[in-house]
Amino acid sequence: MPAPRPVAAGLHGHKLHGHKYAIDAVVAELAIRQPRPVVMLTSDVDDMKKLCGDRVRLVAVWICRHWPFRERR
Repeated sequence: MPAPRPVAAGLHGHKLHGHKYAIDAVVAELAIRQPRPVVMLTSDVDDMKKLCGDRVRLVAVWICRHWPFRERR
């Protein structure tokens, strides 16, 4: 598990607050600690870019909340 200080510093440094950002920070910290190259699929590139910088390649994914689509009759 990542050390709490780097995770907290990442959140505080970018003025991100709340449980959503705490989870993002833990995921970012784990990605940063992996041997390079690292690619992360995320639906929130902006926040992850703040936390990971250029150390992790971020790939945007689109989340379809209605998949699989089934037509109602």
